[in-house]
Amino acid sequence: MAHGERRRPLLALCLRALFASGEDLDGARSLRVSPEGEFDAWLPLAPGAYELCVEARWCDGRDEQASRSVHYEVSNAMEGHR
Repeated sequence: MAHGERRRPLLALCLRALFASGEDLDGARSLRVSPEGEFDAWLPLAPGAYELCVEARWCDGRDEQASRSVHYEVSNAMEGHR
């Protein structure tokens, strides 16, 4: 998308996390989405490898998908907060 180009409003968004094995993890919680497509969510991750998948449908009928591979590790600073 070109800088300054305005997106059409977002109609629906799905966020999934998969274990490296391909098994579904329980879905995102507290998913917040703006009409422009910005989002955030809380995912219940345990240490390990995951594939995060996002599927979006825009009001103009376009569908978009993106995925990212991540490896989650608990930092030493967070050890006492589990």
